[in-house]
Amino acid sequence: MNMVHQRLPTETLDNVLRLIPETDKATLKICTLLSRTLCGIAQPHLFYRISLNIGDETRDIASFIRFLKENPRFSFYVRKLLVGFVTGDSAPLEGQRFLTAEKLGSVLECLRRVHSLDLRFVTIRAIGKSIDSYLRKFTRVDLSRLSIDCTRDSDDEGLVEILALFGEVDDLVTDGLPVPDEIRWAGIQALLPEGESRKQSPTDYSYIKALKLRLSTTQLRLTAFPSQFDNGGSGTFLRILQNTSVVHNMTSLSLSISTREQLNSLAQFLKSGCPSLSFCTLDIQLAYYNSQRRVALEPFELAFLSPCHGLMDLTIKTSVLTN
Repeated sequence: MNMVHQRLPTETLDNVLRLIPETDKATLKICTLLSRTLCGIAQPHLFYRISLNIGDETRDIASFIRFLKENPRFSFYVRKLLVGFVTGDSAPLEGQRFLTAEKLGSVLECLRRVHSLDLRFVTIRAIGKSIDSYLRKFTRVDLSRLSIDCTRDSDDEGLVEILALFGEVDDLVTDGLPVPDEIRWAGIQALLPEGESRKQSPTDYSYIKALKLRLSTTQLRLTAFPSQFDNGGSGTFLRILQNTSVVHNMTSLSLSISTREQLNSLAQFLKSGCPSLSFCTLDIQLAYYNSQRRVALEPFELAFLSPCHGLMDLTIKTSVLTN
């Protein structure tokens, strides 16, 4: 069945926005951002799936879940969710609040009741230590189907414990950047095939290959951060993309873009034909700032994206930062 032709026209989003009560500011804020973003992309309904980051606050998550249940047609556009939380033994990052394991468990229960969503498209972004101890509490939810995003703030055994607990998750998201990081490397070592040297340098590409061998049935997403994704094209991230032995079978690409220079660099890279890539998924993190410290990206600046690049799945994660 061709899912492409079942997408609703973009105008549907405008109609949906009118149904949201003005008092429900959280849902209105999220849906407005999504609507603005979609309107900036050429033929957004041709993409297989467009995703949304609903943020870290419990009230935003609950509000959006309720909205999806009341407006099932809108969920055609929202198939993946990113649920972030900060564990209680780690200081919140700027702009984030604590989300306890109990609250996250309630959120996952709500997500399971939304028939249009699949838990395989839900990513848990765990920030802080003792991630595995928090996830162990969710006995009623099949977490083996979730994507688990382990940040470099995790304790050195968090990634290993999660894999041991849930087996091979559908999508393992790791930094994927060859930078010295003892915390992440400790977890990568345990994933190497038995008998392989544990003394390899974290700057070696081989640990990425080892992950792909271990997670042969999953997606491996390489995340680029602004410091590695520079306009000159000489950053660490672009060097990884140009290493064909690393990305030859990569099916998913995740980018964190917060400046126009990074966006222009991506546009040039896509227009070049991506000769060394075979990915069919592109994730973009858009950061909307209301501060003068950073320049906000406007959705219309994504107009260069189109299905002609061979992308089957476009993920747009919209975040509102009020710093």
